[in-house]
Amino acid sequence: MNATFCALDTDKQCHWEPYALSLAQISLPFIILAALSILAIPFFIIGRYAFGCCGGRRPAPGTLFFGHNACFGKINHDESFRQYPKYQLWAVILTVALLFVAVIVCMIVGLVGNGLVHKGIDNSFSTVTTTLDLLASKINSAVEGVNNISGANTTAISSVTNSLLEVAKNATTVSNQINDSKSTFESARSAVTIIVLILPALFILMAAAGGIFRLPKIIYAAFFITFLVSLLLWLATGIYVAIAVMAYDGCNTARPYVAELRSLPSDQVPTDAIPQFIACSNGAQFANYRARALQTQDSIRSGICSLQNQICQSSGQTCSSTPCQKGNYNATLATIINDDNGVQRTATSCAVSCTNSNLKTATSGLVRLVGYSETYDGIYYNDLLPVINCSIVDPAIDDVIVQVCGDASTGTNNVAGVFLALAILEVFITVVTLMSYKRWRNQPQEIIPAHEVKHFPQFELAEMSPPYRPESMSSMERVI
Repeated sequence: MNATFCALDTDKQCHWEPYALSLAQISLPFIILAALSILAIPFFIIGRYAFGCCGGRRPAPGTLFFGHNACFGKINHDESFRQYPKYQLWAVILTVALLFVAVIVCMIVGLVGNGLVHKGIDNSFSTVTTTLDLLASKINSAVEGVNNISGANTTAISSVTNSLLEVAKNATTVSNQINDSKSTFESARSAVTIIVLILPALFILMAAAGGIFRLPKIIYAAFFITFLVSLLLWLATGIYVAIAVMAYDGCNTARPYVAELRSLPSDQVPTDAIPQFIACSNGAQFANYRARALQTQDSIRSGICSLQNQICQSSGQTCSSTPCQKGNYNATLATIINDDNGVQRTATSCAVSCTNSNLKTATSGLVRLVGYSETYDGIYYNDLLPVINCSIVDPAIDDVIVQVCGDASTGTNNVAGVFLALAILEVFITVVTLMSYKRWRNQPQEIIPAHEVKHFPQFELAEMSPPYRPESMSSMERVI
């Protein structure tokens, strides 16, 4: 078996079928034991009631477990036997008490482990959905803001807005699917796990109640139910062991995989959606978004400097000696403009008060363009940059790994171990419950003497009373 998650190869490609087969092979022994738990029911019934195996139907003296009863009707009753010795009764009671304590301890550990699994899954799902929702919100806000900038050159970023909107749409879809899965499957998983953890303790109490109140049918019902509980415990063990192995492989693979993807040149990152998303800060798709966003910012700022230079190079202006500084909006708006009659005004003042209509129109356009650039900067730094610079995605991925490989993985290991322990304990519970059936009931006052016990008595003919003697009958009696 490949020890990496999803049988990841050197080309960073998953091979799910062989990996799933290897997990199935790990679970197979537990599935076989689960099947044997069910097959044991008819074997027990036939053996006990048809052949006298498994202790037979009636109380009998002998060892602590199954007495001297043997199969095929060879029953060795002791005529002096009246009831089970007290040491056997107390031995069964003590064994049941110890098993109950062991089951309770396992149940508590399992419930704590299940809580850790739920916490890890819930936190990781919440991290993913929160990140995806924030990602979609930022992209939608950025695209809407860019579309509202109609007087500046935003061609570069506008060319990828459809692609960005597709990312936002996919993020929203995946977030909704994860929320649905969390509310449905995780709730069901947690509930089923809790029920299976509680069942062994519940049916030990059921058998104990049957013994206390001298209700052997309740004990017998609990005995047969233990086979079904064993089925559930072995199946649960197989499932959780496979999940624990998968979590172990995933945690050992995740960090190196993420680190390697982030270290690759952008043109070497696989083009699939998941690798591109994981390698966000280094992926070609997000690198393209970053380039387009910066190109748009540079284009708008270049437009400001171009218009400022045109104004400063017009007749009567002396500001051409002051070079334009891209992004320094205060310096641009503070540019001194020579109005008519030798009045000097800043570009901001000129846009409102210049008597020279040409200068007023030009500086108005300059002020407006600066406003567009400031608006785009706000969009870029507040909405676009967290997306394209991966300051949202990268921490979320790291946090998910911590949650899954922390609480969820630890809890899964605990639950898998507890289910295995409970499944083994359930074997002893089954045996002790069967012993309790004869010992926790009203004790017989006498037992059938050995010379009256017959081999398979259900197939023996009863003696006639009086005995059949044809020679003593009349002719009419013979006819009748």
